[in-house]
Amino acid sequence: MKRVQILTFALAFVFFSIQAQQLEKIELEDITMSASFKLKDHQKDKALVLIFTSNDCPYAKLYEDRIIQLQKQFGDKGITFALVNPYAGQSEEESLNQIKSKISQKNIAFSYLSDPNQLLTKQLKVTKVPEAFVLIPSPTGFGIAYHGAIDNNPQAPQSVTKNHLEIALNQILKKENPMPTFVRAIGCNVKVLN
Repeated sequence: MKRVQILTFALAFVFFSIQAQQLEKIELEDITMSASFKLKDHQKDKALVLIFTSNDCPYAKLYEDRIIQLQKQFGDKGITFALVNPYAGQSEEESLNQIKSKISQKNIAFSYLSDPNQLLTKQLKVTKVPEAFVLIPSPTGFGIAYHGAIDNNPQAPQSVTKNHLEIALNQILKKENPMPTFVRAIGCNVKVLN
């Protein structure tokens, strides 16, 4: 029985290491900066926060200002934020022009990534928009410290009683492991493209 547990742990570790290395190789277009965004360039960050979003999802629209506020709160503390659009270029609403218009209207001053082939979306197994992933760099790649909901009330920011993402980031800054590591996100289901 002990051998089975050791073998299971070893296989899980190998799988995680392979997944972390594959994640590090992903390179996406950064629409805000008109440049390439490579995850491996963020190995020295305290954390990399990826928030999957879209122009079309009503839940994503409800969170836009809260995400911008979180970036302002944590951006100068060694935590990098990036929005990721898994539908970029797939429809008129998600066109490059519409995304640029959103960036301009909302004055988004941080990375907004295009993931038209859903490479990052599939790698992280994103299920909702919006959904947050907090990645922590390590010698073997990135580990997921937290993923899921931004807070517990999409409709009414003034009624939020649990700021899940903010709590996780504060714990990371204190060199603690976020607890909980997952809270189910509420939003639009991600449509996986073939």
